[in-house]
Amino acid sequence: MDEADEQSSRSDGGNRAARGTGDRTARGDSARTARGGSQRRRGGTGDRKPRGDAPAGTGGRRTARRGDGGRAAGGGDHSTRRGGGDGGGGRAARGAREGQGGRAAQGGRRAPRQGAAPRRAAAGAPRAAPAAPAARGDDLQLAVDGERLDVGEVLAPEILDELRETARPHAFGDAARALAEAVVALSDEDDPDPEAAVRAARRAKRAAPRAASVREALGVALYQAGDYQAARTELAAAQRISGRVDLAAMLADIERALGRPERAVALFERTDRSRMEPDTAAELLLVAASAYGDLGQPAAGVALIRRHARWPVELAEHHLRLAYAEGALAEQAGDPARARAAFERVVRAEPDFHDAAERLEHLLAG
Repeated sequence: MDEADEQSSRSDGGNRAARGTGDRTARGDSARTARGGSQRRRGGTGDRKPRGDAPAGTGGRRTARRGDGGRAAGGGDHSTRRGGGDGGGGRAARGAREGQGGRAAQGGRRAPRQGAAPRRAAAGAPRAAPAAPAARGDDLQLAVDGERLDVGEVLAPEILDELRETARPHAFGDAARALAEAVVALSDEDDPDPEAAVRAARRAKRAAPRAASVREALGVALYQAGDYQAARTELAAAQRISGRVDLAAMLADIERALGRPERAVALFERTDRSRMEPDTAAELLLVAASAYGDLGQPAAGVALIRRHARWPVELAEHHLRLAYAEGALAEQAGDPARARAAFERVVRAEPDFHDAAERLEHLLAG
């Protein structure tokens, strides 16, 4: 390809990097709602694809494609919102991208169907001690792929407790079944269905409009379905009701998707990141740095990462994504030395992380 095409391709790769909270975020966060097994994504954000897949980037406008989730960094099209990879801010939501369903998901695993791998209904929260059947919702069931599934195997005990306290009179069962259905729709690693999750979560909201877990699951589903304005409303409500700050990364990514990167930066500045899990805090930093790329200030994004990122001896995935974002933003800012140093950090830790090795080779060649 000629030099112009190569530069355009590299810029698009950079764009992909940032998108990511979403799915990650989205899916990841949703993972807090569900009880089930391991997350495909995330090294924390839930259902992400392998790291080599992680998009990277800076600048540019994001497209809501499913699959690249924006794991890596920097700025451009939010691919994360619908699915697959990382998304968003989303291990910012964490995991939206990447278990699914929100805080409701937790811990155990249901027995596999004969001849099939067990369905993983989102992970991300710590395992809870076994609860009595009445508290776990084992008396409630829903149908999944022609199979009966206990609600208590999908929703974490504390989510069921919240629904009991907040559901409208006599509506606990409806709320629990609908929320579990939404979590399952988002948690299917092979074929997540955000539209079905939106429908189910809306039923849950009618039954329990004051439940933070319900509003979060609906927000995550809307985010993955690409309805960012509605997702923002629901996620902001979930954060207000719960008092938590861990949805900030997904909310910031939504501001980018809505063409308001300056609001993403402002959200970063007013959020107490010490109250967030490290990977979720990193996702928020990644989104804010990428927002500077959207604003045409990639050097400010690099400076933000350098000011706030910490690099332990052994890098986790969120460190790799941040380093990749730093490299992509530095390259965009015309600082090849800084870009080389950032990509070298990634390649030393994981040589096959996205296209970091290729980008480093290009920079070294000059």
